[in-house]
Amino acid sequence: GGEGGEGAEIPEVQIEAGKVGDGIPAFRLLVEAGLAPSNAEARRLIRSQGVRLDDALLTDEVALITPDQLARGVKLAVGRKRFRRLKLAGS
Repeated sequence: GGEGGEGAEIPEVQIEAGKVGDGIPAFRLLVEAGLAPSNAEARRLIRSQGVRLDDALLTDEVALITPDQLARGVKLAVGRKRFRRLKLAGS
């Protein structure tokens, strides 16, 4: 799949550790990332198979994203055009 590099830089969003706790539900992460306006919309997007986490289809709206994952950084995509890289603040 050579599509000529990354193209545009993916905007990075810092997530506060206090919001993550032992893990943050996928739908909440979508809202924190600014990719969904509300929890309900975030859940709907995930259920309609419109969301990818690190290029894998996200199917479980309450899947927990762990602090370890966020410390390494995860990529969240909605549809084909909206991307965010999420990092744990201070990591």
